[in-house]
Amino acid sequence: AGQPYLTQLYGQILVDHLNEQKRHQAALSDVEPVERHVLSQGGNYFRNIWSEINPKAQAALASLAFPESSANNPPKLDSSTRRYLQRRLLIDESGTPQPPVFVRWLREEVLEDEPEAGHQAVNSRP
Repeated sequence: AGQPYLTQLYGQILVDHLNEQKRHQAALSDVEPVERHVLSQGGNYFRNIWSEINPKAQAALASLAFPESSANNPPKLDSSTRRYLQRRLLIDESGTPQPPVFVRWLREEVLEDEPEAGHQAVNSRP
């Protein structure tokens, strides 16, 4: 289960990162540079996930990707959208979008600005 491609990608990039620095052990400070590289290398993977989910699920994920913009009125997912996103491992049982690197990619590459109440700003990048 999970996202095997991302597991392999993180592992490969982390090992390459450590080898470049001639180290055998990772540190917390390695997380950010590795994740930036995953965001770069995984762009096509993330774009494919985004393009294959239906518009209703895209709108739900857009709202969930910016919880601070809806703190007073958290987005409600209907049961079919919740199941749809859970089956694709894009939200967990509590409704939190997953995996975090995909959420970061959404925020940085697809969603131009924080969505206003019920509004999603989607970038036209391929």
